[in-house]
Amino acid sequence: MDVKKITDTFTLAVPVLVVCSCIRLITYYHHWNIPILEYLSASELVLLFIQPVLVIAALAGIYLAFTLLFAAVMVALVKLGLFGKDRKSKEAEDQAAASQPASMQTRSLYARIWFIFSLGILTVVFFKGIWFDFEVIPTVLFHVFLLLGTTTAVRSLLPSDDKDGRIKPLITGTVVVLMSSSFFYGRYQAHDTELHPTRVKLALKDNAVIDTDSTRIYLGKTGGYYFFHNPKDKETSIIPVGEVRATYIK
Repeated sequence: MDVKKITDTFTLAVPVLVVCSCIRLITYYHHWNIPILEYLSASELVLLFIQPVLVIAALAGIYLAFTLLFAAVMVALVKLGLFGKDRKSKEAEDQAAASQPASMQTRSLYARIWFIFSLGILTVVFFKGIWFDFEVIPTVLFHVFLLLGTTTAVRSLLPSDDKDGRIKPLITGTVVVLMSSSFFYGRYQAHDTELHPTRVKLALKDNAVIDTDSTRIYLGKTGGYYFFHNPKDKETSIIPVGEVRATYIK
């Protein structure tokens, strides 16, 4: 086991994980217009990489499963002859199409237009599922395509003597996917918080009580602050930890 290589990898991975955590937190709290980085201490920023390790481990398993499934489907399509046709068969098809009557060529044109239209509809539905309906599977598929696309693009930009290298494209694709998934994770967390708020009750040192209900939802906390939001009035309450005597999670 190369300890130095593991140490170097960990040293490079920690800043990336911290950035991913910052992206998730900024996205999550920006939903309620809270500049969360202003409420984080330096020690909290340093330790931000711990949570994404667990999330990344789960996402990596999901992405790997979908990537293998996608690769298996593509291999099956190639074996069925839907992809990878040789040039001669393509030229034969073009010649056959040219010899067809005008009516047949018109039908072929309509078929292509219908295919493009259907693809556009599927793209819109796919985007709607990701951005507005907060569906998980379309988001996972999007990141699988993002990983494959980024890896392919980076490999094409490498020098000719480094075209067969897989480490750089894979690392670049992984970093891009991690940052993108951190953004979407923050959005989905904010949406889930509004749909399924955590019931929290704070007993303050001045004997006042702050309780979550239909007019106040609990957003989360840092080492020094609690965050609540009133969805009706669109107002946010920030309670310093020093003012809290006891916390009760229902």
